[in-house]
Amino acid sequence: MPNSIYQITENFIKKVQEVTFSAELSSLDDLTTDLQKVSNEFCKKMTEAALKELLERIA
Repeated sequence: MPNSIYQITENFIKKVQEVTFSAELSSLDDLTTDLQKVSNEFCKKMTEAALKELLERIA
């Protein structure tokens, strides 16, 4: 699991950088909306990784 968490976190940081420095954003509202989507996806992936690890330990 440490490798998957590392990879998920690394991808999250890269995506935050992409969104933050994107020339397509026209307002702070757009930035916060896009970052919220990225954050939600990060939380989903971290939860999935944690649950997968938990299920593997139980089995």
